[in-house]
Amino acid sequence: MTTLMESNQLVKQKRPFRRSYIIYFLILVPLLLGACAGAGQSTSWPGLTAEENTVYIAYGPGVLAFDTDSQTQQWVYPLESNATLQFFAAPDVDNGRLVFGDYGAIGGFFNPSPTISIYGLEDNGSSVSEIWPPVEGLANDRIAAQPLIAGDVVYVGTSDNLLLALDLNSGEELWRFETEHSVWAQPTLVDDTLYVSSLDRHIYALDAATGEQKWTELLTGALSGKPIVENGLVILSNFDTKLHALDAETGDSVWVAESNEWVWSAPTVADGTVYFGDSSGAIFAVSLETGEQIWQQQAPGAVQTSPVVANGLVYIASAGPEESETGIVQALSVEDGTAVWDETTTAPVFTTPVIVNDILVVAVNSQSELLVGYDLERGTRQWSFLPES
Repeated sequence: MTTLMESNQLVKQKRPFRRSYIIYFLILVPLLLGACAGAGQSTSWPGLTAEENTVYIAYGPGVLAFDTDSQTQQWVYPLESNATLQFFAAPDVDNGRLVFGDYGAIGGFFNPSPTISIYGLEDNGSSVSEIWPPVEGLANDRIAAQPLIAGDVVYVGTSDNLLLALDLNSGEELWRFETEHSVWAQPTLVDDTLYVSSLDRHIYALDAATGEQKWTELLTGALSGKPIVENGLVILSNFDTKLHALDAETGDSVWVAESNEWVWSAPTVADGTVYFGDSSGAIFAVSLETGEQIWQQQAPGAVQTSPVVANGLVYIASAGPEESETGIVQALSVEDGTAVWDETTTAPVFTTPVIVNDILVVAVNSQSELLVGYDLERGTRQWSFLPES
């Protein structure tokens, strides 16, 4: 286990990224952070989550609720458009209560720094209300991470190196923890321990009640995916072309699984198998116990989403072939990765799909559609949706 002092020294010694990391950031950061107003026109990718039959999507101009049963928009927030304000971090939702952050509103020529806000909303069905007024000033840089609601507390990661704990009922800050770089992923709570991954190449285990650090471990690449905790292991995607499994109590390494390129999003665990994809399009299934590879398949383009596993199938959303403006959604057999079906999307897919009832809901931020519903078994398109401009 690495001590905090040792970790800080190692970060300072190893701070520069390899050239390939820098090139990759030059490609991805404009995608993540750049945006223009209007549905289907953003150069970033939407944040998507679901509860029961409703999906919630942060798609640039706002956050909207979409009923998948009736295929209708229920509401959009903010109620009045603001051309300088952008939303892309996926909301977290619990019993109709939502929390999310924004990319900030620019104050103008004399105040170029963005004003970042955190929002708490109540979904009332066909309308939405605020639990508390938008909270400003807690973060000074974009919020890209999905928050985590746990009881009456919500945990929010920020791009200015913070994890914030807020009272869900008031928005009041309870505590904060500072990392060495941005937090782009939703934290994971198990019992009383909060696991937080950061672009500073650390995984942190914190006391969920106080924010006090229990342990930290320094890896060899930035961590942009949510920590997955299963069977006493913390499983981490990494920009060092590896998937890491650590002991959840100590942070000690248990196994490492190799990939071909960066592993951007969190893996998915189902029935003793870990599924993940990398930026070369390679898709892997490895043993949860040992990390040993079970099978490997190939998508036509970069996989920057988490696999979705259900009904004996692994659903993968990815970019299309190189220089293509399309994407691909595939269903693979959990047994050997054999393709069961695949469908072309109208834009590359960088957002992990969600399953609602028997529909795979995919966010495709194109000019013609924002959401598409696919039949889980056959992959046939059931509906598509584009919000009004």
